[in-house]
Amino acid sequence: MLIGAACAACHGAAVARPGAEGARCARPGDARCADGLYCYRHVVPAGVRAEPAVCRVRPTACTDFYQPVCAEDGKIYDNACKAASAGVNQAMIGACAGMMREAPPTP
Repeated sequence: MLIGAACAACHGAAVARPGAEGARCARPGDARCADGLYCYRHVVPAGVRAEPAVCRVRPTACTDFYQPVCAEDGKIYDNACKAASAGVNQAMIGACAGMMREAPPTP
């Protein structure tokens, strides 16, 4: 059962501060994620209900495993971790349809 933030404390649930790690994001009225975080959205097949988007810590180190992903910014990254490190979500595995732009290399 989902409960609102106002009632969460009475049920013993932890409520993240707006923009903090674990806070909901991406909905109208949600706060932007704080520095060092990004708004994570779980990629699911069409027609499947996704979990709410939440602020997560940006990765600071990623492997060189090459599994290209198309990110929400329309750029292609070497893998989902490198997209997250840049502060964007993976939109789909593989190249972006009709897109040829590559994201700048990440250290």
